[in-house]
Amino acid sequence: MHENDPLKSSLISEISKSDIFKNTQSIFKEMNTEKIVLLTSLISSMIGIVLKDNKVTEDEVIYLKKQIQRFIKLEDEHFFYLIDLNLEHAKNNPSFLHHLDHYADYINLSLNQDNKINFLNILFVLSRADLDFNKKEERLLLKFSKRFGIENNIFQDFTENTQSIIETELRTNSKVYVLRGTNKYNI
Repeated sequence: MHENDPLKSSLISEISKSDIFKNTQSIFKEMNTEKIVLLTSLISSMIGIVLKDNKVTEDEVIYLKKQIQRFIKLEDEHFFYLIDLNLEHAKNNPSFLHHLDHYADYINLSLNQDNKINFLNILFVLSRADLDFNKKEERLLLKFSKRFGIENNIFQDFTENTQSIIETELRTNSKVYVLRGTNKYNI
């Protein structure tokens, strides 16, 4: 552990108590604690974006799995089971979103600046998977951006790009989007 870094040690201790950490550890038994804490933090942050708007669509779940696989580069079937298990746990745990600060802080201490920017971009991609970018998601993304020390102009570029992509997709695609759990259609 990081005896010379009390904040990192404290975060490891706190995150390792979570059910998502325990689920992750059960799948990746050979991985050391710090890597499992980082994996838990990355997965939990992505799940937080998906859950923030209080609706989870099939498109978001597909994007979630693709983005996690892209960022973490794992193709194990157990890994997809882990994502489903952790997503279900997070949906049913009212305090899940309150713990995102621990995950964001651990990511901030663990990744270099380029990887933090890439990860923030992945979070933006997830936020637009349902073709709806709302204020709750934007505020959470801003919180991540600030915790990661990412310059405001990069955050603004990601925000504008996200809104533009959604507008273009809705304008040019004749496909009907049905949001799970609602009667909302966008044509």
